[in-house]
Amino acid sequence: MELNIILLVTGLLAGFITGEVLTPKKKINIAETRHKADKTVELAKEKAIQIREKARMQTDEARTKTTENSKTYELFLKDLEKSVKIKEEASSKREKRLEELKLQAAQEDEKLISIQKKHEEIKLDQVKTLSSKAGKSVEDVKDQLVKSFEEGLKVENVDKLKRLESYYGEIAEKYAKNMILETMQRVAMDTSTEKKNVQIYVPKDGLKAELVGRTGENIKELESLVEVSIVFNDFPDTISVSSYSLLQRHIAEIAITRLFESRRRIDVKMVQEAVKFATAEVDKDVYKLGLDAIKKLGIKRAFHPDLVKIIGRLYFRTSYGQNIMRHSMEVTYLANMISDELGLDGETCRIAGFLHDLGKAIDQDPGVTGGHDFITKELMTKYGFSEDEIHAAWAHHESEPARTPEAMVIKAADAISAGRPGARQESIGRYIERIKALEEIPSRFNGVKRAFAISAGREVRVLVDAQTLKDEDLAGLAKTVAETIESEVGYPGKVKINVIRRTQTSEYTR
Repeated sequence: MELNIILLVTGLLAGFITGEVLTPKKKINIAETRHKADKTVELAKEKAIQIREKARMQTDEARTKTTENSKTYELFLKDLEKSVKIKEEASSKREKRLEELKLQAAQEDEKLISIQKKHEEIKLDQVKTLSSKAGKSVEDVKDQLVKSFEEGLKVENVDKLKRLESYYGEIAEKYAKNMILETMQRVAMDTSTEKKNVQIYVPKDGLKAELVGRTGENIKELESLVEVSIVFNDFPDTISVSSYSLLQRHIAEIAITRLFESRRRIDVKMVQEAVKFATAEVDKDVYKLGLDAIKKLGIKRAFHPDLVKIIGRLYFRTSYGQNIMRHSMEVTYLANMISDELGLDGETCRIAGFLHDLGKAIDQDPGVTGGHDFITKELMTKYGFSEDEIHAAWAHHESEPARTPEAMVIKAADAISAGRPGARQESIGRYIERIKALEEIPSRFNGVKRAFAISAGREVRVLVDAQTLKDEDLAGLAKTVAETIESEVGYPGKVKINVIRRTQTSEYTR
């Protein structure tokens, strides 16, 4: 390799010198050129010597490293063989110890079996001895012991049940009140009361006369077709349509609005057509209202179209001014939340709560007889609801005793929705009857002089004779009056009983 390098450098120099000689650029100095060539050859030899020395050093270094690596690998192999040998010896010792332990365990098992046999023999001897002394067989003794344990457990269970019944009886009412209060606080519903009349805007004053007709034939025809009362002079540019049937009122509202929007002169035939059109539109509205209510409540079950229409009619039915559709939805929300708190069947509570007043949709129709709860039962049976759902829905007015927790939940939710402040409107007659009853009940008791119902019946003040009753008698009288009012009088909210005993002493100077 070194020789090749030297020859290569020499060839390069010779070529360079030849090129210089043959180039006719200037005159060549042969002595100088030879001197340069000799010097270059010497430099090349020195360079070659350096390269050879460096290669030799690298070769020696590589040979040294290889030797050292070989020694290191041999040492590693020796250590590995030593480690394997140690592990083999340890494994052999472990196996030998394991065999010794197995043999020892087998011996201990034999000893244990022998001891158990002796124990059983001793036990049998003792049982025979005790049986002979007691004069009874082993089976008789066992039966006697079992019976004594059973009697003891029965007594213990009865005591536990009594304690649990007493404990839960104390907390049940408090828990129920708290749960109902929390449920009521979570429900926010719009007012559910409905007015009996509706105001319709009249675009032109002349339309009032057209609606009446020359001899009143138009208005008579309208009122004969739809059971409503129409008043013209309450407010300017309006007429008032009132009816106890919200469905009839809605039909009249649509018909009158259609007559006002027509550009033809109103006559009897137009009135008949408008009422026919309004009746068809209300039929569509009823189906849509029922379907919207079902979707809003999240009920996934498919209802028959006829049942959906009956449900939609609840929107046009009131009870003491309370809209039955909104009342039914409110009962559904309340029942659903209470059932979730108690871990009951939520689907049954939702269905029964929503349909509990279903009979009120058709109970005022001609030819329909019976209470709305019985009609509800018949409709739900007709459309294939389960027995538990039907029972929970129609037992809310105690037509039959509630036998399931879901039925009790519907009953409670119905009472909350109907009894909350502002839910229902009370007629003046019923209000006067309630006030008279609140004043009459305290007068039945001995020592009561007079009673006054104040604050719209929310408080009753009872004046007693100071000579007949003492101060210690007042608390008992107030409690008795309150309990009597609770059992005999229906009232919203609470009634405060205030018993007053007044004494007066006079003396004159002489």
